[in-house]
Amino acid sequence: MGRRQATRRQFLLEVDGPNVSPETVDASRLLELAAATFALLHANARGAGLAISLRGIEVHDKCVAIASNIERTGVIRDIAKKVAAQIDGTEDAPPGLQTQVERARAARRALDGELRASLHVGTWKRELGLEHESPPTQPLDSILSIRAVPIRAGGVQPVVRFRSSLEDEFTLRVTREQARAIGGLLYQQVDLEARVARGPEGAIVDGKLEHFDRVEAGDAEAAWRDWYYSVGGREWDQHPRD
Repeated sequence: MGRRQATRRQFLLEVDGPNVSPETVDASRLLELAAATFALLHANARGAGLAISLRGIEVHDKCVAIASNIERTGVIRDIAKKVAAQIDGTEDAPPGLQTQVERARAARRALDGELRASLHVGTWKRELGLEHESPPTQPLDSILSIRAVPIRAGGVQPVVRFRSSLEDEFTLRVTREQARAIGGLLYQQVDLEARVARGPEGAIVDGKLEHFDRVEAGDAEAAWRDWYYSVGGREWDQHPRD
């Protein structure tokens, strides 16, 4: 087909780059990216309780692009914005869509390094980059045992933010069950054990919670005295323990 622009009533996935055309593009990678992206568009629409229609298919010789006809341009554009943000990592995957989002990200990664991908709805355009995607996790090679205070819990991929006098604030990955349990203990002390990774300056940059226990409320003075003697305080003074 001749070189074309998307019409105002089309949803279009374009792949651009050096010497790219319908005759040279890797068909399997392009079709996988298109299938994953179109499926993610539909999944987001269903999650929002919206009915959308993508009918027909065209291959545009505009570098190379796959287009489908749409009816509700404004609705499709708003959903396409979410899809692009989910793929590039600027927006978390909604509950239940993690698998679809990761499929689209994997398809985007599979494109040759010099190729660019973008979504179009009428005159709106958004490039599908991966620059905001979370970097690969580092090895969790240290054990952390500490008393800390959870200050925030939740997320699509659950995490808990902790505050401790012995560390900077840090975030640990948790299970959904742990997130629910700790959600009821916000701003209360817990004793926790975790596997963590530290950055070059020693700060915790990643971690996974292994176990935690609530610190029961009690006599603060007695608790301090017990700690004092447990670390050798009896040798520091001549006062017998009560």
